[in-house]
Amino acid sequence: MNAQRLFLLLLVLCLALSSTVVEGKKSKKASKKAAKAEAAKAEEAAADVEKEDAATDDAAEADKDAADADADADADADADADADADAGSGDGEGEGEGEGKDAAAEEEAEEEAPARVVVPLENPGKVLGMDLACSACQLTAEKIILTAGTLITKNTTSEDKTKAALNATAKACSLLVDVSVIGAYPGRQFDGAFGTPDKKSKKREPTNAEKDAQEACAHYVKEHGEEMAAAVAGAKKLHDKKTNKQLHDKLCVSMAKVCGAHLAAASGAAGSSLCLVKALRDGVNRRWAKSLKHAERCLK
Repeated sequence: MNAQRLFLLLLVLCLALSSTVVEGKKSKKASKKAAKAEAAKAEEAAADVEKEDAATDDAAEADKDAADADADADADADADADADADAGSGDGEGEGEGEGKDAAAEEEAEEEAPARVVVPLENPGKVLGMDLACSACQLTAEKIILTAGTLITKNTTSEDKTKAALNATAKACSLLVDVSVIGAYPGRQFDGAFGTPDKKSKKREPTNAEKDAQEACAHYVKEHGEEMAAAVAGAKKLHDKKTNKQLHDKLCVSMAKVCGAHLAAASGAAGSSLCLVKALRDGVNRRWAKSLKHAERCLK
């Protein structure tokens, strides 16, 4: 029994060893196959990399060749353009120089052309009539105030305010362009003078209405310019409606004496009739204070 058991034990050990050997051989074979497969994959990858490198090199060479071709084409085009320019320069030099000289001559003539001298009217009320004299005075005051308002700020010193007001006063008459006369006596007015004159306005001959407005303005500036500039420089708020009216009245009623009661008195019956129309219109619209004001003016 012991011998049989020992035999069976040995037999089992032999079978186990044989199975182990067989499995080892199988595993060796499998590892060899896996190694071969990996080597084949590595070779394929290397081949692909070589192909990609070759394709990249070919593309780079092709791009370089194309760039060289473009550079050669550009060089040829530049050479042709230079040749055409050299060929045409001789023909265009005379015309270009002639046109340049003409333009320069025109510019010099414009610069040398003397500005029109505005002679102040001796008495705008008698020459133009009190209605137009008053309208010209109102335009003069308006241009002085507006121009000074663009130059004077809150931080401007009193000395600079005075300079700005004097500059605005001196410049006012040159701004009275594109002016026309509207209405009928005794209610005629100068209309226009909006904005800043352009080059065309300065070059052309002024109209009769512009001449009348500018010459009347020159009279007011000559006679009352310094006093008006002092009033503008001393004003606290140039953009205030009340201040504007006070400055207008100061120049045109108090100093020049061409507006307000002076205009009504000079207009006679026609002026009184106009005054009454204004008083009645304000009364109809229930503006009692303005109606009373116009009525009082009519009685003066």
